[in-house]
Amino acid sequence: MSLCKLPFSWLYFVVVFCAFACGESSTDKPPAKDTVVDTTPTDSCGPSPTDIDWQVLKTCQMEGQFLSVWGTGPTDVWVVGAKGLVRHFDGCQWDAVDVGTEADLWWVTGFDDGSVTMVGSEGTILRGSLEQGFAPMDSGVTVTLYGVWGTAADRMWTVGFAPDNSAPGVVLTFDGQTWEPVTGLPESGSVHRNFFKVWGTGDDDIWVVGRDDLILHWDGQQWSDQKTGMDEDWVTVTGRVKTSGTADVIVVGGRNQGTILQRTTDGWKDVSLEGYPPLQGVCAQPNGEIMATGVGATILRRTPGLIWSEALNAPFDVVNPVEPPVPGCKLPTPDYHACYADGAGGFFLVGGHFFGGLTEGAILHYGPKISAKGL
Repeated sequence: MSLCKLPFSWLYFVVVFCAFACGESSTDKPPAKDTVVDTTPTDSCGPSPTDIDWQVLKTCQMEGQFLSVWGTGPTDVWVVGAKGLVRHFDGCQWDAVDVGTEADLWWVTGFDDGSVTMVGSEGTILRGSLEQGFAPMDSGVTVTLYGVWGTAADRMWTVGFAPDNSAPGVVLTFDGQTWEPVTGLPESGSVHRNFFKVWGTGDDDIWVVGRDDLILHWDGQQWSDQKTGMDEDWVTVTGRVKTSGTADVIVVGGRNQGTILQRTTDGWKDVSLEGYPPLQGVCAQPNGEIMATGVGATILRRTPGLIWSEALNAPFDVVNPVEPPVPGCKLPTPDYHACYADGAGGFFLVGGHFFGGLTEGAILHYGPKISAKGL
């Protein structure tokens, strides 16, 4: 059973999808965007610095959805997804990478040394590089691993749970040799905690988020419960280290609508925009510009001035698409499950048909126009 079959915002999605299919829009929702879809691929090598805009690189890929994206910069980007789907972008071309699995790969991360780690269903952990290939690692678990992050190639964490709650959720750590369960987690009323993602700024600042207001923090000495008191599910966490040295931490999720939390000196602050579907991805540029992505082509942006708004000029209409904007797509709009900020001002967004079998993969890019060759 996949995550898309869980009751995570399912009712909300059905209502939204019916409204889309019938061409109805609510007067209390944000105004519709201008739908501009550039599906013209470019074979040019390297970005065009004078052509900064949204670009649809791939959509309607029926054989699998893209679930996660990560990279070291604009010329080294990894995308992973359903059924062992892996693509790598070198700045000129997208190449399919055979990693030897048909497991759904839910998250990817890596380091400047070229090492990359992918995690997914059935306890799958793959590690390797573009040059040396990939090999499975023994996770010791069979649950789906939804998130992975680390401070170094020999210091990593991964989290996950069984979609049917047949086994307890797990937080694992890697010491360079083996993956082991993390001990000392705060007690919970349920052993079946649903851990979605892990992220941090260092070995003494690690965040784990999940369903039922689950937010845990590691300060280098102990784990603490950082729950908000809100009746929400938290899907992804990210942030950046500010020039002051403090961490700018952002958490996104939501059950019935998208919810955004920002960490402040006084705790969590709800900075959500009303009227948008649940959020699933979030990524941050070093300058503080952040994107949050989610169901129904939702794209929200935070400027360096800390103001959130909808990306009104992005392709696909989050409010009232009426008809699929790209011939061949069955879903009116893609669901963006994850995003990556490349450190140079560009953003990569990935997703597909999240609630219908992890199909219709899509890749969207914002920034200088790049090559879609190979997709």
